Amino acid sequence: MALLVTVLLVTFCACDNKGPTQTSNRGRGWHTQRPVPTGNDIRDIEFIDEQNGWVVGDAGTILRTVDAGDSWIREKSNTDLNLNAICMLDHKSAWIVGSNGLILTTTNAFRSWYQVSSGTPSSLYDVTFTDKLNGWAVGASGTIIHTSNGGSVWQKQQSGVGVSLRSVFFHSNRVGWAVGGNRVVSTINGGETWESQTIEHDNTYMRLKAVAFADQWIGVAVGEAIYYDSFAGVRLRTTDGGETWMVTLTPVEHSDVLFTDYTTGWIQGPLQKTTDGGETWQVIDNGLGWWSYQSIDFQGDMAWATGRGGRMARSVDGGVTWEPISTGTGSWFNTLQMVDSLHGWAGGYRTFLATEDGGKTWNPRGEQELGLWEIEFISRTEGWYVTAGATVYHTTDGGYTWEKQIEDLGRGLYDIDFVNDTVGWAVGWAGTIARTDDGGVTWRGQVAPVWESMESVCFVSEQIGWIVGRDGGVYRTVNGGELWVQNPVALEGWLHEVIFLDSLNGWCAGGGRVFHSTDGGLTWTVQLDAPAHFFRIQFVDELYGWVTGYNGDVYATTDGGENWKLQETGSDDVFQGLFFTDRNHGWAAGRDGTIIHTSNGGW
Repeated sequence: MALLVTVLLVTFCACDNKGPTQTSNRGRGWHTQRPVPTGNDIRDIEFIDEQNGWVVGDAGTILRTVDAGDSWIREKSNTDLNLNAICMLDHKSAWIVGSNGLILTTTNAFRSWYQVSSGTPSSLYDVTFTDKLNGWAVGASGTIIHTSNGGSVWQKQQSGVGVSLRSVFFHSNRVGWAVGGNRVVSTINGGETWESQTIEHDNTYMRLKAVAFADQWIGVAVGEAIYYDSFAGVRLRTTDGGETWMVTLTPVEHSDVLFTDYTTGWIQGPLQKTTDGGETWQVIDNGLGWWSYQSIDFQGDMAWATGRGGRMARSVDGGVTWEPISTGTGSWFNTLQMVDSLHGWAGGYRTFLATEDGGKTWNPRGEQELGLWEIEFISRTEGWYVTAGATVYHTTDGGYTWEKQIEDLGRGLYDIDFVNDTVGWAVGWAGTIARTDDGGVTWRGQVAPVWESMESVCFVSEQIGWIVGRDGGVYRTVNGGELWVQNPVALEGWLHEVIFLDSLNGWCAGGGRVFHSTDGGLTWTVQLDAPAHFFRIQFVDELYGWVTGYNGDVYATTDGGENWKLQETGSDDVFQGLFFTDRNHGWAAGRDGTIIHTSNGGW
């Protein structure tokens, strides 16, 4: 995309684009445009009545609704750690637990959340309170902590097990259970002592994930089962308070269970209902896909389900029928490009979207082959994309229709770059390099110095260009690719992208490193070495640049790469698409379907 980088500096104007229905990130430089209301995995959901509810999830996500899920408000958690569970006490008070022993609480009707000490570094996976004073949280390595003074002080209790405890349920201040791995632990004295049971069934290893009781005697635990190297689900039931458990293997794993009264209960993944205290279960075909949803909650006839990639669904008829209330989930983006501040595209696995309003809305456009890997537009109407199947497609109407120009061009294509409407290059697996001089109608192969997968190509003119490879190779040409010269010393790491502003100044990124060259790629210096894995890098001029990767990472520089700062994105997606139109306006797209936008450079 070298052509666009240089043109954008001159022609593109800035605009302030606001995202779809949700609050701002309250000081965060990036906000989510898609999915709505979040693209992060949602770990837990709890409603206190039919209108007011909360969800928590990865990267510090806290969302609140006051209209049964029609709209959601982002609460400021002041953390990027994963939040795993929430327990509501009333309309003003709640508790949240998360990674690394994190505990958050609010007592002022959710105007603010603050952190309290848990006394443990272990990640916490579930929390429950029986009243405003007594609560328990469970987590990694058999961790159980208890408070008897409303959360001011948490003290460790001895579970007697080393497995990660994933769920806890208390029937009263004295009687409770927790599950994890193939263990069930129980107490009849508020956790002063815990008794452990190992659940065994016909050479089956279990990972129990949730437990709930209809009363002090009848309870159900659910999870995952590994049976002779096959993965399935497991459901346990007790009618004697957990003294004994009946084991039932199921076709798929389960992630959540709850009872709404003494006889009626629900299991998530796939959705099932019981009306006899768990003795029998009926599968509810909700059409949502069992794998995508992990937690459920009911309030009367209202029900909600949440899960991976920000998915949310709602039922208004007691769980009989369901409708998604989140939008834009289920996509996988490998790339994103804007040609001005309003018009752009994002593509990936069976996905191709376009925007004409700076990302306020993203809509499907055209039909794409499986495995779209990279797009390259030189105007609002003309562009190309390449696939992992080594095919090149071309459009002249902004992506509404596509023409296959060539297939089997090498063994898989990873990048494409045009310097004008006729001259371009495509690169890919096993040393594939090809050039076109007629806008992609015909392509001819060029000789690669080595048998290395070529990840990225960048040309600043019809003659001068660079390619970087999977094994750290950097290749340069000064004659349009007739001869490619390999740098004598490979750079360290899997290089994913290279970008040059002119014939001398360029950067490449891969692994957790950013490399910089001021002599046309002959020599390189490390500018950033971070605990990350980078996929995309872009500079809009010699000073301002960004690099993206795993875990929602976006690093930015304002001094040409001498110093880099990790920006707060509010996401844990893997950002494989990145594009800035100027120093302020940028977009990033990820594997979980997330598209984020900034109008202030991400600061």
